[in-house]
Amino acid sequence: MTQTLTVAGAVSLPLVDGTNVAPVPLTASMVFTSRADFSRAYTGVVTNDSVNLGTLTSPGAKGVLVLCTTGSCTVAFQSTANEAWPLAVGGYFLWLNPSTPFPTSAYITTTGPATVIFIAVG
Repeated sequence: MTQTLTVAGAVSLPLVDGTNVAPVPLTASMVFTSRADFSRAYTGVVTNDSVNLGTLTSPGAKGVLVLCTTGSCTVAFQSTANEAWPLAVGGYFLWLNPSTPFPTSAYITTTGPATVIFIAVG
């Protein structure tokens, strides 16, 4: 079944010190047919917990949101040897590329208790 992912928002900051605030729109709308989404609660240290992307493993996800609601974590894509993106409580990682799927795997690591929301669409 075809569904639509919509992202709406903006980042506002002065692009040069002392100038007016310049909003940078963060809007996107894309159609997807498959997704992987869950909320995981970790009670302690976890190393490279593999994320099941289901049918998104081929050709990959076109959009990914990882949100850490409690604790902290890192998330690595494609391989545990790749750079891991650190997220503290309230931090999130958002990646969208409607025309080119990319991540086919992801791994979550925590240093203690944490709750992580993971959404991927393709």
